[in-house]
Amino acid sequence: MGTKSDTIPVYTVDVFSTNKSFFWMGELSGIGEQYPHLLLPHKPMFYALIHVQEPGGHIIIDNEMICLNPLNVICIKPGSIVQVDINSRPRGYLICFAESFFSLRYNSNVLQQFGFLNSEVPPGLNLQRNNASKWYSLMALMFDEYTTQGSAQVLRSYLNIILNELDRCNKIAVVVDQVGVRLDKVLRFEKMVEEHYCEWKTPAAYAAKLYITTNYLNKLCQAYRNITAGELIRKRIVLEAQRLLHYTHLSVGEIADQLGFESLSYFVTFFKKNTGVTPETFRKNR
Repeated sequence: MGTKSDTIPVYTVDVFSTNKSFFWMGELSGIGEQYPHLLLPHKPMFYALIHVQEPGGHIIIDNEMICLNPLNVICIKPGSIVQVDINSRPRGYLICFAESFFSLRYNSNVLQQFGFLNSEVPPGLNLQRNNASKWYSLMALMFDEYTTQGSAQVLRSYLNIILNELDRCNKIAVVVDQVGVRLDKVLRFEKMVEEHYCEWKTPAAYAAKLYITTNYLNKLCQAYRNITAGELIRKRIVLEAQRLLHYTHLSVGEIADQLGFESLSYFVTFFKKNTGVTPETFRKNR
């Protein structure tokens, strides 16, 4: 898996090119040689779509290994721990984009309409075989635009088509009330959790920032996410703790401190209550 370190590198889209802050597209062949830092565990803070045309190697996302097989698309969400292992030279494309790139035209939170972009959905997506030629054409057209004219407006349009096509191939239920005030509160809450889970660990802290009661926040989360607000917060903290235990050699005490716990014992109790094992046992069994 590569040598563990004290920190997991965090990358934005400009890791591929210093003048590409919000969108980048490249061919999959030779990606490991061009960007060797991708071969080690890292945390991309952007969405990435890998469209595989010919097989070769695999990618590890949060300790789940996914083979690069034809007729599949791998969807990487921001904040995942990713490691690329491409030994041969597969054919295909890699599309990387920040949420803000898409939202400039299609408004904030519109990405939530695509069920496969939900953090709970597995990253491996299937394409219908009879749509393979359409996908190859779409990717080729988009890549041609990116390498020639490079119009952000046109690239957003292609991206929108690609996301909608993926949505058709992978029927994942989402709530249709995308513009409703109630769902907007949930989406804002989830974004706040992503940004502040190390600081705020209770639903009350988030409810206050959203100007609603804790009870109402819980009702919204149960209606739209089938879990309580507290469960959502705890799941995010546990996920980050597991990532740090698996991918770094930080001590359990250092991880507790990084995640904002007041004491080591509190962190150990929290982790065991939510996973069934102690942090040390989890690390030993990885």
